[in-house]
Amino acid sequence: MAEPILETRALTRRFGGLRAVNNASIAFDEGVVHAIIGPNGAGKTTAINLLSGDLPPTSGTIRFRGRDITARPVQRRVRMGIGRSYQKTNILPELTCLDNCRLGALSRLPGGLARIRPSRAARRQVQARAEHALALCGLEARAGTVAATLSHGEKRQLEIGMMMATEPTLLLLDEPLAGMGQEESRRVTDLLRRLAADHTMILIEHDMDAVFAIAERITVMVNGAVLETGSVERIRASATVREAYLGEEAEP
Repeated sequence: MAEPILETRALTRRFGGLRAVNNASIAFDEGVVHAIIGPNGAGKTTAINLLSGDLPPTSGTIRFRGRDITARPVQRRVRMGIGRSYQKTNILPELTCLDNCRLGALSRLPGGLARIRPSRAARRQVQARAEHALALCGLEARAGTVAATLSHGEKRQLEIGMMMATEPTLLLLDEPLAGMGQEESRRVTDLLRRLAADHTMILIEHDMDAVFAIAERITVMVNGAVLETGSVERIRASATVREAYLGEEAEP
């Protein structure tokens, strides 16, 4: 059996007396879309923050491609191939779409954004990565558009493009469909499907129709703990999951 691309072992994060993530052990297989679902306050975003390096764990370990990355900062993880999008769109509104993606590409260079004067070859590499990322997220025609003027859905696409400019192999996506109308949601769902063909994806999303359409495996979290992990079919059929989460969502 192949080793998981990412694995947590007894991962825990406390905030005072609250265990936001409690002894969570999850294996994420390479090339799979793995969704993390659960009610509000289940610990989903805290779990993503631990995986990305935005938060340190209180205890437990995180392994990426067999290497312990528990103490590695965000930038080290980015250079290893871990990309992240946020629950609240995280772009620079005063810059153009292309310049936003250039910043993403710059972060992959040795020295990252602190590198004052990249070489000519590095600048060409950054430009190529930025243009490719815009094409991936469907905004190549908006390269010169100031990000502040984009629609909500386009801003989410741009944030995904900034992530793709870092050339990640593992994508961490925190509620990418939040606040969208039906047409925007369909467009971003289609984008996620395209990206899933060539990337491992860990997805947090409250839109259960989208989760069931995109995900191949699902982990259900409740009160910071892992309730169940399995295939989409197993999770949909689980009485325990319906009682703890899905059944609550279906009630009027």
